[in-house]
Amino acid sequence: MARARLCTPLTRFLAAAILAAPALAFTAPGAELANMYADPAVLQASVPNVRASPSGAMGVNRAFEAGQRPQPFVEDQRGAATLIQQGSATHRTDLVQEGWKALGWGFAHQRPDCTFDSGDAIHSAAMFLEAAGRAELINQNLPPAKRFPNNLKEGIVCGARQLAALDPDRSPDLVRQAPYSHRFFIRAAAMGLAAALGPDVRLQRAAADSARRGIRAQQADGMSPERGGPDVGYQATGLVYAARYWSVCPDARLKQELAAFIAKGADWLALRVRTDGSVDPDGSTRILAERNRAGKIKAVPYGVVAEAFALAALVTGDGRFDMFAARILSSGAFRDHFKVH
Repeated sequence: MARARLCTPLTRFLAAAILAAPALAFTAPGAELANMYADPAVLQASVPNVRASPSGAMGVNRAFEAGQRPQPFVEDQRGAATLIQQGSATHRTDLVQEGWKALGWGFAHQRPDCTFDSGDAIHSAAMFLEAAGRAELINQNLPPAKRFPNNLKEGIVCGARQLAALDPDRSPDLVRQAPYSHRFFIRAAAMGLAAALGPDVRLQRAAADSARRGIRAQQADGMSPERGGPDVGYQATGLVYAARYWSVCPDARLKQELAAFIAKGADWLALRVRTDGSVDPDGSTRILAERNRAGKIKAVPYGVVAEAFALAALVTGDGRFDMFAARILSSGAFRDHFKVH
């Protein structure tokens, strides 16, 4: 498989280290997730392009700490999981430590009732908790000498239980989120990964319900609507979170349904990938139209799109998706997105 040339000091090191790393076999709870995030194509797609401040703040939370924003958004700490994934795979203890410090920053904003002091509190918490659960499951699958000692499991599980307590048909916030199809899978992954740390049957049920709602939202052609229409960026995002949940789903039938959902959704996305590896965003309802938390126009998230195809290949065994991942990873569009040449 062709690999993109990533040429900043950090990404150049990571690219070489990822390709040289030996294959690992994990056996603890979350082993399937850990194996997915030891895959070279998945790791190369999830470039750590956001770094933490000395205090652990990431993204817009740096401005919050500087008194330039009125509230934190814990979702912006989710890049911590990427640092931990990459650092664990490439033996970069500095990245691992930075990632755990960033997760600690997020949990410092968790209230006694396990909700978070954050803007867009429920959605933001779901993204952050998914990242924290993913990091902890990967951590638990490392050899004992390489595991990072932490006490975040209780906060992860307790926070996920707060998500599970919300009625998706009655909670005003979840009803408002329903037109954003990918968010069903963010919540499914957040609760499902937390359940795998338990196990917790209530979390398993809530995660499965959220995933089934996301599956039902998919249209006949494989498109998952965002605000009433297609969006290549959020299509890919939904596939990534669906694959993460698939890796810990204990229900064999639902796992098959998720694999079919991912295959169908990836087929739809593949039609938007040009021969040069760039992605056609025409008709997207959100990217190139909305602004992110920092106020910048949302661009095609090339890392997420490549990760979606790499994960789809692992979930389905379909080599075509490997081909699309490789095409994007070797493209100028991917390098430009991460500002590496």
